[in-house]
Amino acid sequence: MRNFINKYGLIIAISAFVLIGICYLFNRGESSDKWGNPNLAYFYDEENGSESIHPITDRSPLPGASGKLTMVLAQKFTSDNNKTSKIYYLQKYSEQALEDMTKISPNHPDYYKTISKCLLVRSPEPGSPWVPADSPEGHKILNVSTDANGKPLIPIAPP
Repeated sequence: MRNFINKYGLIIAISAFVLIGICYLFNRGESSDKWGNPNLAYFYDEENGSESIHPITDRSPLPGASGKLTMVLAQKFTSDNNKTSKIYYLQKYSEQALEDMTKISPNHPDYYKTISKCLLVRSPEPGSPWVPADSPEGHKILNVSTDANGKPLIPIAPP
């Protein structure tokens, strides 16, 4: 065994590193470049219809162009390999949830349970009402899986 390692050890090590590198390059390109940066999110200003990009950790609503809390998280999807995209729903936290998030640590076991009860969603159609995400109406908005032509939808993040 020692003779085998002495004779072929360097070749085996180099081959392993090359294989790992190739696997990394193939996986990296598919997940991050094609579907966007998972650390960023689209936000939509309800007052003027503009879109912007913020860190995914920002909690909506954020101050919009007017200074009012009108900038909400926009969930975009594509059905044509990211050639086009569309906002399928908007989401924000209630004032109570935003207040609770400052009082409880994200590491607390009840953190996500507490704030998820206060998550609101709505269709991007003008005038559509905000509804609790954890309600029958909210589930209808959130459970999108195909576009109008029946093609599967894929969520995307900003580049």
